[in-house]
Amino acid sequence: MSKFLKFPDVLLIPVILVAFVASYGIVHLAMHTRNNVSLVKLSDVSYGSYDSAYKIESDVQKENIREIEGWFVLEGITYNYYNFGEGAGGSSVYNNMHLALIDGDNVVLLPTVLVLRKDVTRKLRDGTNYRYCGFKAIVPTDYLDFAKDATFYMAVTDPYDNMELYEIK
Repeated sequence: MSKFLKFPDVLLIPVILVAFVASYGIVHLAMHTRNNVSLVKLSDVSYGSYDSAYKIESDVQKENIREIEGWFVLEGITYNYYNFGEGAGGSSVYNNMHLALIDGDNVVLLPTVLVLRKDVTRKLRDGTNYRYCGFKAIVPTDYLDFAKDATFYMAVTDPYDNMELYEIK
């Protein structure tokens, strides 16, 4: 046997490999889960109580999805929203702002990526740094027909886990 690798040391490499594979699987599962549509009971949310500003800058129907981009702010208020997953429907566990639809007794939270938008802070000039107030949202195939006539909302969850809906006309 080698002086460098004794029996317990030989197990180190497989243990590291198993830990890496397990970590990758957990991260992949979390990314997949948060890229899905999620539902929240309408009775668990309230309608917005703050002044808001927004702009839908792009609303494009593609083959089997609808992509909506723009920005949304609660005037004078920011929360620490960050996202690290640029890409179709990617978002972060810290992403507590979602484009949403109301479907009966449910709020449909669509996959939403937050985007850094320094231009909005400059435009509004109210002394607040809005940072990640831009968004890219996906309306998946299953909701395309419903979304044609539905009203969109921005669902905002504050640091205390209270969700409010703000209508986007």
